[in-house]
Amino acid sequence: MAKSKEMIWNVYHCRVSTGEVEEYNIFDHYKFCEDVKKLMKKKLPKEEFAEALRKELSYYFWAKCEWEVLVTRFPGYIEKEQINNLMDEWDKCRRDNGHYPYASHVEIKGSKKVDIYSQVRLNWQAFVDYVWGKI
Repeated sequence: MAKSKEMIWNVYHCRVSTGEVEEYNIFDHYKFCEDVKKLMKKKLPKEEFAEALRKELSYYFWAKCEWEVLVTRFPGYIEKEQINNLMDEWDKCRRDNGHYPYASHVEIKGSKKVDIYSQVRLNWQAFVDYVWGKI
């Protein structure tokens, strides 16, 4: 993956291969970076540029599970009913298959899925100004 030395805008990202949450420069996404560079060459008025930039950002990073992280309070809280369901699921899987399940789904109370699009939108004007300043 080509790394952009020209622009840096870090967000949190969960690396799929390791499951680790890490900082990620969105301009390291080759296709996104290339499309933003093309957009910068169009010499649009700033408001039109901001809207086109938003569309590029949403196309690559909005509502896609590979770009989502789970933000939760500390410590995380799982309701007792879910814990009981997990224990039942694990017991059933062990009885039926001879081993425990590899993964189970739980709802963590007070959590929110956050994608890269929404992280960038939190500081949208600063992001637009940053990219606009690189033209």
